[in-house]
Order: sequence, then C-alpha cells, then structure tokens
Amino acid sequence: MRQGNNLSYQAQKISGCPPPLMFIVLNEVDQKIDRWIRDIAWEVGFENDRVITTVLLDKEQFEHGPMSESTIVDNIQALVTYRLEQAKEPI
Repeated sequence: MRQGNNLSYQAQKISGCPPPLMFIVLNEVDQKIDRWIRDIAWEVGFENDRVITTVLLDKEQFEHGPMSESTIVDNIQALVTYRLEQAKEPI
C-alpha cells in the first residue's frame, strides 16, 4: 500500500469516518464479476488516496438473503426512494 493511501486509511480510522461504500446489486454475481468490481474499486481508491469498501450482491441475496434484513439495505432503499421522488418534482 502506498504511503498516501495508508495515511488516508489511518485518517478514516482516527476520525471515525467510514470509508466510502460501493453497494452494488446485479441480476447475477460470480467470482469473476466480484473480483473485477473489487479491482476497479481498489484502483480508483488508490488513485484518490481512499479505501473503498464494496458490497456486491445478486438480486436474490438483496431481496431475500440475510442482507435483506440489514439496516444498510433499509437505508439504501429509503435513499433510492427519496432520490426518485426528488427527481419527479418539477424544477
């Protein structure tokens, strides 16, 4: 890990600020897709001195798996609903 990225990670830990989270739901997920997305997140984070956390689920896991009971899923669904409602309002 290069020095800048390590310092950013340490600053995130000290500040209590969680790392950026990339939460992705796809119709299907396999190891190749999972690895590809994690590699991209690492490269983008590395270039920007950030640690990016990825959560990758298939649609079935998101809707009916253990994560479907998670507060993070509730928060994401609420945020998406809110953003969609905001997009419908006239300017």
